Amino acid sequence: SGATFKVFAGNTCGGEPWIQIASAAPGPIKLSSAPDAGAYSSVIETCEVGGNKTYRNDIVVYNNGGQRTANSTLMESYLRGVVPAESPSGWGSLGGGAGMNALRAQAVAARSYAGARLGGAFPQICDTDQCQVYRGVAAEVANTNQAIADTAGHVRKLGSAVASTEFSSSTGGQTAGGTFPSVQDDGDAVAQNPNHNWTAQIPVGTIEAKYGVGALQSVNITERTPADGGRRAKTVVVRGASGSVTKTGDQFRIDFGLKSTWFSVVGQPSGGVNGYWVLGDDGGVFTFGKAGYFGSTGGMRLNQPVVGMAATKSGQGYWLVASDGGIFAYGDAKPRFYGSTGGMRLNKPIVGMARTPSGNGYWLVASDGGIFAYGDAKFWGSTGSIKLNQPVVGMAPTSTGKGYWLVASDGGIFAYGDARFHGSTGSMRLARPVIGMAAEADNSGYWLVAADGGIFAFDAPFHGSLPSRRIVATAVGMRPTLTGLGYVIAASNGDVESFGDGPNFGGIQDALPGWRGRAIGLDVSPGS
Repeated sequence: SGATFKVFAGNTCGGEPWIQIASAAPGPIKLSSAPDAGAYSSVIETCEVGGNKTYRNDIVVYNNGGQRTANSTLMESYLRGVVPAESPSGWGSLGGGAGMNALRAQAVAARSYAGARLGGAFPQICDTDQCQVYRGVAAEVANTNQAIADTAGHVRKLGSAVASTEFSSSTGGQTAGGTFPSVQDDGDAVAQNPNHNWTAQIPVGTIEAKYGVGALQSVNITERTPADGGRRAKTVVVRGASGSVTKTGDQFRIDFGLKSTWFSVVGQPSGGVNGYWVLGDDGGVFTFGKAGYFGSTGGMRLNQPVVGMAATKSGQGYWLVASDGGIFAYGDAKPRFYGSTGGMRLNKPIVGMARTPSGNGYWLVASDGGIFAYGDAKFWGSTGSIKLNQPVVGMAPTSTGKGYWLVASDGGIFAYGDARFHGSTGSMRLARPVIGMAAEADNSGYWLVAADGGIFAFDAPFHGSLPSRRIVATAVGMRPTLTGLGYVIAASNGDVESFGDGPNFGGIQDALPGWRGRAIGLDVSPGS
């Protein structure tokens, strides 16, 4: 207890009884082997949980704010248990023996790092990778012992002091810089080095759970380290639907187990979407992210109101459709005007449109489920001659273009062509009517969206809804990301909410606070 100890002696770590040789002996207790004993049998063995270890020179047990055990040894003996634990001893045999230079460099670095700590409180250094890995006599290898002997007494100095040298297994080709200047490392890019180039995938949900920012919107490196020419991340900003956090590049690396801070974010959580458009009830188009503005009917006098839009395949244009089926083409949609019902007498008004997968055609859908196909869009069937319980409010094509689904306001689904039925809310009692639908890219399922932003997922992943976030709003449209791992929902006030890997670049209220118009839909812009 305190600074006194009972001391027992034994020849092995188990089996035979131990004999007490001292009681209330004042600490610290020093147990010594023969001076720098070379024979393995003459070193001191410590009995430890997880495996016994052997050390040269002295084992010291003391009480200094807690009982601790340390190995007090000569520098050169200490290095024999460090260098092979931090550099593969086999390097010494590579390059016709030239690899010994790597071990010699490691010996100098280890000697310097330890030497910079001499003279402090005992012990001066720990035995893990928080300091230097030290494994005692069992780690000793002929190659590294030779490298230590070849460099005996040599250290790296900074000014008049021994430098606190550190090392990494790989620099990526340029050292980080700091106390020492950043320098190029031409020897890093070799076939045997798995760490010169590396990648890591961090699931969106992992980042959301770690930082509590809600649905993840972006991970941006806002500042890089100047010492190495701006290669490594210095400041990382993580944004989500419910807030943002700022981390140092090193903390971000630690949080997600990255190999270094030399990284770029090449897969933003945008699901292949780089922006979106929100459509106003006057045909005004509001752009967000990298979605381009190509024109609108916002200042035009229309025969009938605009009811929907569809982006071109490239994302460099879009079509707007009015309730009479009139088509307004902008951007690269202009040369892709394939026809309209603007001059036709319709039984029921048009409620939406959808582009074909090729981008060379489109369908218009009326509230009675009548289908009008233009360009390479094919007619696969309709409910035009069927008496419906509730009107059709939208449609979604299959990825082949050889079929489509129609959805009614009660969530009833009508499948045509190669579209398969996955389920519906037709027999359910809904809080608010369904206002649209979207399909997975592989046709394996679809989502229905209700006027309150509720999402009904049929053989498709559920990522959340407006009610699940306790958002009271009127939803006017929903579009999935290209990965199918998320979606965005637009509300009538112009707000946009993102779910899963859906991006969020803001809404009309963010761009125009106090906007008094009414949004009626949205579409997403493809991109990375």
